[in-house]
Amino acid sequence: MAFDLRLTKQLGETRIEFALEAGEGATVLFGPSGAGKTSVLNMIAGLLRPTRAMSA
Repeated sequence: MAFDLRLTKQLGETRIEFALEAGEGATVLFGPSGAGKTSVLNMIAGLLRPTRAMSA
């Protein structure tokens, strides 16, 4: 399954912007502590409402 996803969320003074164009196969999300990985996963899961979202 392939998908295109763009998310933006303002959390206090921190702005999270995430863009992904995933093709077939596994997709991995990694980065340093506090980078927003959990917030991105929560937005994808519907547990956190993004300020702006676009998908195709």
